[in-house]
Amino acid sequence: MMGAMLISSLVIFPALTAMRLFKSFRGVILCAAVTSVVCFCVGLTISFGFSTPVGATVVTADLTVFLNRKLIRRGEAAVSPRRLFPAKNLRKNTVSFSVSHIDFPGRRA
Repeated sequence: MMGAMLISSLVIFPALTAMRLFKSFRGVILCAAVTSVVCFCVGLTISFGFSTPVGATVVTADLTVFLNRKLIRRGEAAVSPRRLFPAKNLRKNTVSFSVSHIDFPGRRA
């Protein structure tokens, strides 16, 4: 059971981190691969230095990167211009049109 949790977290955390950074499929795949390798190297180094289990240390490195990215993204959203000036963006997203030129069946002019 522990091995399945370890493998799933090694696959899921880099993908979730990459999905927070990129919208395209290619960007997510490349970022997840780089994040996996970097977190594995960092976790292996920390594990060697502090004599901790390798798997748990690598997952902790993955989790740390994911949570940091989540907090950074939340901070960006808190000060985004759309939240600070909602009325200004409301005008930009408003769609206006006229239906006077549409010919309805059965309507007499």
